Amino acid sequence: MLHENEKPLATDLDARKELPKLGMLFVHEGNLESILKEILDATITISGADFCNIQLLDPKSSDLRIAAHHGFPKWWLDCWDAVLKNKGTCGTALRRGKRVIVEDIEQSSIFIGTPALEIQLKAGVRACQSTPLVSRSGKLLGMFSTYYKTPYKPDDRTVHLLNILASYAADIIEWAPISKTLHENETHHKVVEPSDVKQQLFFDMLDTLPVMICLLRSDYQFVFTNCSFHEKFGDALGKRCYEFCFGRTSPCEACKAYKAIETGQRQHWEVQGPDGSVLDVYAFQFTDIEGSSMILEMKIDITEKKKAEKILAKMEIVRKQEIHHRIRNNLQIISSLLDLQAEKFNNRGYIKDSEVLEVFRVSQDRIISMALIHEELYRGQRLDKLDFSSYIKKLADNLFLTYSLENENISLNTDIEENLFFDIDTVLPLGMIVNELVSNSLKHAFHGRDKGEIRLKLYRKRLVEFENKDFKSTSFILIVSDNGIGIHELDFEDLNTLGMQLVTSLVNQLGGEFELKRDKGTEFNMQFTLTEKNKLI
Repeated sequence: MLHENEKPLATDLDARKELPKLGMLFVHEGNLESILKEILDATITISGADFCNIQLLDPKSSDLRIAAHHGFPKWWLDCWDAVLKNKGTCGTALRRGKRVIVEDIEQSSIFIGTPALEIQLKAGVRACQSTPLVSRSGKLLGMFSTYYKTPYKPDDRTVHLLNILASYAADIIEWAPISKTLHENETHHKVVEPSDVKQQLFFDMLDTLPVMICLLRSDYQFVFTNCSFHEKFGDALGKRCYEFCFGRTSPCEACKAYKAIETGQRQHWEVQGPDGSVLDVYAFQFTDIEGSSMILEMKIDITEKKKAEKILAKMEIVRKQEIHHRIRNNLQIISSLLDLQAEKFNNRGYIKDSEVLEVFRVSQDRIISMALIHEELYRGQRLDKLDFSSYIKKLADNLFLTYSLENENISLNTDIEENLFFDIDTVLPLGMIVNELVSNSLKHAFHGRDKGEIRLKLYRKRLVEFENKDFKSTSFILIVSDNGIGIHELDFEDLNTLGMQLVTSLVNQLGGEFELKRDKGTEFNMQFTLTEKNKLI
């Protein structure tokens, strides 16, 4: 989860990366309606609006007509199919020639006492804004509006994002007639002469895009580069890509850009530039004036985006570490409080040997077993996984330290498979199971004996691959045993204690099964299965 102050940064990154792609897709595909819908989808994602639409200005009637929308029912579209000046926010913005924001339509003079109020409320609209779509030459093209289900005032960052969206929409609407003509010429295999005005307008349009555009012949020679490309890389016209970009004497093996010609499909990859910048690259098949296949390549500089992503990732790591650190500290505080309370009771002779002190000690062990998990996650290199082998050894050492005065000659034998990394949802119940069983052996298994041994073993039993190659299921065996007096010499009803109830509940939580063996001591044998994405177990 991102903190509130991190969300705007991530949103800006999404806008800067996604919107140039939409413009490039329009250049390649030429479908105005579909690209306008893509812009509206992006609007919902990055602006927090509930509904939105784009209207085009009818040059004959000067009315606004809906060209694309997101989220509105048909009856609403019918009501607002043609908007005159002064009708609603869009009509008011059309008359004023600037953005209009209505924070609450029930309190706005634009809507009060008009049929538009009832229409908007019926559709669930309580706030809205309309931004004029203006071409680079200053011509009014249409209107871009967003709507919200609750009273709302866009903050400065949202207004900035709306400006970006409106600017892209205006550019695409302005370029639509040019792109349509070019695509019609390609469809009918008609040649557009280099001197043709529309051809020149097309290249002029490419020059205005805030991304790097180049056009390559099938022999990798540059025949066009836009201003952004020239500013970044210099003059490449007439040179071959592999010579200019990589200093090679022959084409690169498995050239990704050339695959756009071979497959007719859009290609996408990332590459690091000679100056260390990171570029997001798209390649499209393009047809020249002679009908020959060419490569239209778009490069987006995402260096700052990558840096910001690293910053966000580091912030996420630090936050998770801080969470584990605070949980561990809180658990240690609880353990210390229990220790102080136990010490208070210990000074009272009449309850010194009672079960009260044992309850405190057992509770402390359980809390410490959980605190150790957060300690390992806090100090480990991975915040989502914990090295179970390292954790279980520390847990056992702590238990032996707790009961050391009573069991000086009890040894621990561990056989834990290395490199077993589990998430916290697995480690927590598994660690508590081990805690209960080992502490139970230390307390009860070696009465009247000079020495003894407790054994811990955990290993993979088998690996089962699902039909879905992305997931796998792994079975594990956990064995906790001792060579003590055996459970049969104890009161069997003791299995109904809180500790054994807890073990049973935790085994069920893991979806496992267990059995108790009482030959030459006590052995707890548990099998459980984990299903995770490949390479995580």
